[in-house]
Amino acid sequence: MKGIRLEKIDIVAVKSLKPIESIGNDFAVLTNVNSVPLFEFPTKMNCIFFALCIEGSMDIGINLEKYTFSKNQLAAIQPDQIIQLFKVSPDFRGHFVIFTRRFLQEARVDIAKALPMMFFLKGNPCVTLLEEDMENFSDYVILLQKKIKKDNTEYRKNVIQHLLNAVFYEINIAFSTQMENNEKSKTRQEEIFEKFMYEVRTHYTKERSVSFYADRLCMTPKYLSSAVKEASGSLAGEWIDQCVILEAKKLLKSSDLTIQQISQELNFANQSFFGKYFKHHTGFSPSEYKKI
Repeated sequence: MKGIRLEKIDIVAVKSLKPIESIGNDFAVLTNVNSVPLFEFPTKMNCIFFALCIEGSMDIGINLEKYTFSKNQLAAIQPDQIIQLFKVSPDFRGHFVIFTRRFLQEARVDIAKALPMMFFLKGNPCVTLLEEDMENFSDYVILLQKKIKKDNTEYRKNVIQHLLNAVFYEINIAFSTQMENNEKSKTRQEEIFEKFMYEVRTHYTKERSVSFYADRLCMTPKYLSSAVKEASGSLAGEWIDQCVILEAKKLLKSSDLTIQQISQELNFANQSFFGKYFKHHTGFSPSEYKKI
């Protein structure tokens, strides 16, 4: 099946592909989905996306890593992550819940509880559930859909947000042991790397210097690069470049922006500098890559 081009995945984009139950452009639920379009090019996630695989499987790329999302697994994809769908089995069936950061903030989810879970799921975007947890989460998704289908009453949004709060607590319960082990087993270098990548994902479209991130983390650029290298095998600058190049590729292939506009979007001094940077890291000029 030929893939499609999407500049980003958000609720508006999903609505254009498939009818869904939603609250504006901030929250949506899809149940028993058996048809998922493939994304021909890397695509940026612009919302939070939880999925449960009921049957079958799909091969998915998340931030340069390939995963197989299969039966009885929970997949969690977060804002600014880059995804690509490579293959979906004919028997695939799943439940999807999609919501924006704004909706999550309005739901007043306990950030102290949510952050360890989100960090855990970033490192483990496809996790296997116990049968009872799978049934439990499926029930929540179906309940969310039932509530969202109701007439647009004064309290509908509040009900959905409280249910979403409950889902976050349930995920914490389901993975509490793994999250504790994940936190306890981290080295100092891994902790630094995790914080560094959080900062990079937040600022990479504007900042590409290691010194900027070192200042954010209150350490020297040399120490930061050493810690990141030990934890990940790559230097801090290489991770920054990977994020920038991945975003540039996505914009070149799946948006209508000109190369000049993309260079501005990624905070390059001018189009020429962006072109040299892109060619250095890919072997292609931006215009050549657009035609591939």
